[in-house]
Amino acid sequence: MRMLIPPKRLRKRVSDQLDAFFETHDERLFKSAMRLLCEFYKTKQPKIEWFERIDHGRTLGKTFEDGIVYLMHPEDFARNRKYNTAAQYRNAVLHEFAHVLMWTDAETKANEYAKRFEKDLGKVVWKD
Repeated sequence: MRMLIPPKRLRKRVSDQLDAFFETHDERLFKSAMRLLCEFYKTKQPKIEWFERIDHGRTLGKTFEDGIVYLMHPEDFARNRKYNTAAQYRNAVLHEFAHVLMWTDAETKANEYAKRFEKDLGKVVWKD
């Protein structure tokens, strides 16, 4: 499955903000990165809940179908894990964001998919 990926300039900006958030713990940087991603994908910002540990420290993040995301706070990630780099943390955040993109608002996405799939085929008339 192919997924639409933001342009390199936007990816770099988001990546830099997540790295800075990992280092400074300034939540404004995290919110800015999420805002940029949500604007690009035209989706609502997920509700983020911060935790010291998830699943006894084995999990960095967890996403639910209702769009709520549990994330280990970077302070706790850096302190409680053997491998604790900014790149690993950034990857975990982006991984959970991808779950948000795929799971939330599934009905609207399914309708849009069907609409685009059959566009210009002349078989189905869609009324929105």
